Amino acid sequence: MAINPIKKTFGNKRTLNYLGKDFDSFKKNLIDYTKTYFPNVYSDFNEASPGMVFIEQAAALGDVLAFYQDTQLKESMLAHATERKNVLALAQSMGYKPKVTSPAITTVTLYQLVPAKGAPNYEPDSTYYLKIKDGMEIESSTNSSITFITTDGVDFANETDREIDVYERDANGVPLQYLISKKAKAISGREVETTISFGAYEEYPVTNLDDTNIIQITNVTSINGTKWYEVPYLGQESVFVEQPNTEVNGGDLNNSVSVPYILEVQKVPYRFSTKVNSDNTISLQFGSGDVSMPDEQILPNPKNVGLGLANSINRLNQGIDPSNFLKTNTFGIVPTNTSLTVKYLVGGGVASNINQGDLVSIRKIEFEEDLLSFSTDEARNLYNTIKGTIAVENLEAAVGGRGAESIEEIRQNALAMFGSQNRAVTKQDYMVRALSMSERYGSVAKVYVSADGEIDNNSPASILANPKNITEFTNLVDSIKGLPKQDIQKELVKYLTQKKTNIAKGDYWAPCPFHSEKTASFHVDDKKGFYYCFGCHEKGDAISFIRNSENVSFIEAVEILAREAGLTMPARDPKAQEKIDINKELASIMENAVQFYKMQFNGSNAKKAKDYIKSRGLTADIINTFEIGFAPGDRTSLSQFLLNKGIKENKIIDAGLAIKPDDGGNIFDRFRGRIMFPIRNTQGRCIAFGGRAMDPNARAKYLNSNETALFDKGRSLYNHAPAREASGKANSLIVAEGYMDVIALSQFGFKHAVAPLGTAITENQLALIWRIHHEPIIALDGDTAGLRAAMRLIDLALPLLEAGKSLRFCILPLGQDPDDILKDKGATFLQELLDNSVSMVNLLWQRETEGKNFDSPERRALLDKSLRAAVLTIRDKSIRHHYGQAIKELRYQLFSPINNNMNLANKSKSYGSSQSWGKKPKLLASPNTKSSMLAMQSDETNWRLRESLILVSAIKNQSAALKNESALERCPITTPDLVEIMNAVLINLHVKKTDAGIKDNFAINIQNSLGYSPLDKLMKLKPIKNHPFLKKNSPPDLVEQTLEEELAKHVALIGAFNEIKEAEQDLTGLVDEGLTWRLQQAAIAKAKATRAVEEEYSETDENASEMSKNLQNMLDNQIWVKKTR
Repeated sequence: MAINPIKKTFGNKRTLNYLGKDFDSFKKNLIDYTKTYFPNVYSDFNEASPGMVFIEQAAALGDVLAFYQDTQLKESMLAHATERKNVLALAQSMGYKPKVTSPAITTVTLYQLVPAKGAPNYEPDSTYYLKIKDGMEIESSTNSSITFITTDGVDFANETDREIDVYERDANGVPLQYLISKKAKAISGREVETTISFGAYEEYPVTNLDDTNIIQITNVTSINGTKWYEVPYLGQESVFVEQPNTEVNGGDLNNSVSVPYILEVQKVPYRFSTKVNSDNTISLQFGSGDVSMPDEQILPNPKNVGLGLANSINRLNQGIDPSNFLKTNTFGIVPTNTSLTVKYLVGGGVASNINQGDLVSIRKIEFEEDLLSFSTDEARNLYNTIKGTIAVENLEAAVGGRGAESIEEIRQNALAMFGSQNRAVTKQDYMVRALSMSERYGSVAKVYVSADGEIDNNSPASILANPKNITEFTNLVDSIKGLPKQDIQKELVKYLTQKKTNIAKGDYWAPCPFHSEKTASFHVDDKKGFYYCFGCHEKGDAISFIRNSENVSFIEAVEILAREAGLTMPARDPKAQEKIDINKELASIMENAVQFYKMQFNGSNAKKAKDYIKSRGLTADIINTFEIGFAPGDRTSLSQFLLNKGIKENKIIDAGLAIKPDDGGNIFDRFRGRIMFPIRNTQGRCIAFGGRAMDPNARAKYLNSNETALFDKGRSLYNHAPAREASGKANSLIVAEGYMDVIALSQFGFKHAVAPLGTAITENQLALIWRIHHEPIIALDGDTAGLRAAMRLIDLALPLLEAGKSLRFCILPLGQDPDDILKDKGATFLQELLDNSVSMVNLLWQRETEGKNFDSPERRALLDKSLRAAVLTIRDKSIRHHYGQAIKELRYQLFSPINNNMNLANKSKSYGSSQSWGKKPKLLASPNTKSSMLAMQSDETNWRLRESLILVSAIKNQSAALKNESALERCPITTPDLVEIMNAVLINLHVKKTDAGIKDNFAINIQNSLGYSPLDKLMKLKPIKNHPFLKKNSPPDLVEQTLEEELAKHVALIGAFNEIKEAEQDLTGLVDEGLTWRLQQAAIAKAKATRAVEEEYSETDENASEMSKNLQNMLDNQIWVKKTR
């Protein structure tokens, strides 16, 4: 028998490397395979041989196929998929429906006017009470595209939560009209209606709704009025259908309040499911059933299973397609040759989180009315007039609006939902369902669930009546019966978690703090000292729990646990312990001050402060969260309050709350007449205060505490601890300018924001910021101060950069802070600005290029020099290299031939500003050579000297300056402190000599423009002071000659220098004849200019007649005689 070659070579087992699926592995395996099985057929494995070409082609094909195989495998697993469409499909296949958007929710107050009845009571005439249907549309006053609709109808005749105020009285004080108000829930969104047409029968049709941000589908009906029901998946045949309740008193347990509706379980053949698409649109999916089929085939009757089975066998025997039979048996009817009207709500998102008072305009309203109850036309007309008096407003901000779930959120929520289904359905589940139902179905324990029109013995009402549960659950019901719906749900979850927890065994269950869930899947084993969530699979010990939930470091987590356990962290020495004790005492004093300021804010003396806070749109929750208080205007209110508590005077001063006068008088409060903002450290202790003055004439609008044992302003951040925790969840950090910016951001959902306490960000603060998040976004106002702060921060941060640690900058529109943007354009617009924040290298590039002109080699070289100096401050070699590469790319884009025309006059704008940042100089400013010494004889020194000569010549001879005006405008001034002098010369050049009594009118005008004498400054240089042509009485023609010569020489020297520098940089590439010619010409130009300099100051002058003339002038002026001033 022939021996199998595979067995001959490898034995019975052949070892395969299933992970070796790259090109090299395939190539090696193919070569080994050829050598093993075809040793006599092919042996030329040279890289250039035809056989190797074939092997490499096969290896490349295997590599590509393996890549697609791996990608397909990865995208088929929810935990690893990265494409949104794949994540959506996988999540929905598990039964999880991702959120396209979430609506904001608020409470609106509706008002109507009602006439008063006649004597004797003059009470409101209830005949005119209005009844408004749900679905009323209310438009935002700040953004007409944002609409809210009411979810409940409003009946002003119902006394529940109704408020009545007298609106108008006659001269005798008798009420004429009343203002009636009632509240209603409203969610963001607007109703959209569309029609979808269907043709001939088609299995499982899918139709797409083009709108994004669809909150929910509210109604689907066909043209004949048939209602279609939405189901989670097409295989679900039964749904809850709302039916009017015909039972006496609604079957209510206390027989006092009727339940208007019940939920009845019905089987619905006309159904559809929805699918979320990758573009955040929604598709409607239908089944495969045909309406001509028998009912039991489309919707089998579970009570007659045998009959249905027999009929099914008969139909199969009759030749009916079994596959079609099985599909229609489960998935409902297909809309065929009909049209469906689909109504749905569109809206939601972060933009719908609007401020209180924004909803004041009614777009659509419908009434339930019975005009027949009015006996006269006059009464009916009055009723119609009253309908027009309906007004509305939201007295609280709308919250909860958010955009589509991210890929990571879908992944986590789907897995958590699927994991939580691994349990039996319990009675408590039914209780949750009962307690979470709308009020229209009654309150706790008043809901019947019916099937086929009969009372179900397994309904929640029956479950609650079970003797095993009735005693303890009745107590719970009694305790929560009057609570709001959300509080009822919280209490129920607490009740259910207590049922699972076994304290005696150290076994605890609760809802997970790391992901959203309603049931308890978070397990803590106290004896073993670990936790595990069966939903999101988060696990660890006590320290890791604190680190993950609070977003703190290891040491801080240990300190928190020690503090909660009543343990003290060991002090290193007695002095350290003493410092801890002092700090604890001061922290206690600060907490007393917090309570005092909060108490004052709620008093009558703080009306102005409360009006200011109200004008900023802050809600009561935000005021409480940030503990905003008020410091009264008198000098000793806080000090006296603390002294009465037995706190010593020196401790009040040490805490920074009071000041001791130098003359030894009584102490007085540091903060007076200010809105107070407590500043807390990472442990939540109040360490300082910030105060906002109410007096517009106050010396400081914002005032911080002085530095104390508790407070170091350069090492503290406002809102540090809350932002650190929120940053861990948001994976972002916003650094704003001040307290109010942080508070406004927090109110609109941006809780991950800090501020540097009114100072420029320090190195220590930057380290704290980086500990919270590796790439924070610096959000600064778009004014000049904000931009300068950003530029200073770049210089601070560059030397401190590390791999993965950087800054991004969001420069806001000019004149607006975060509060303005959030009020005017909403949170979505601000989020877009944050998403479009610029990197530090881009901001550095803009700082060095904006508003500047690069139309000459000299100016380009100056740009290179300033950028090189900034990049060289980066200590990390790798980051420095990458910054250099990025700047090279930006430089290429700016100076490339394609963009050359645009770059000759680059006038880039400031970010978020309609004006260029800073002052637009007419001439390019150069590096600062102010401190260079004349003896150094560097190029910079010579340039400063020559530029000073030019300026002195121009100032001394206005006519010569006018003649050479164009040359002066083009003259490059490289010394920064001489630029303003040149600007002043050019500005005053055309001012006429109106005062004949003043000889040096031009020089005086320049001096008035600058605020100092430029000649006194320039003449300090010895060569200029001793220049023979620039003496006090030098002839004008010699001054003019000096000006013209110095201008020509200076331009030649600067041009030659920059040409040589640019050519030197080009030497790194290939050297050609053009480059050597450039170097030659530049050297010649520099030599000529240099020789001119030497000749100017040499003792031998080839122009003898000129020299003689100059000598005669000096003799005539008796230059050896000391002049008196």
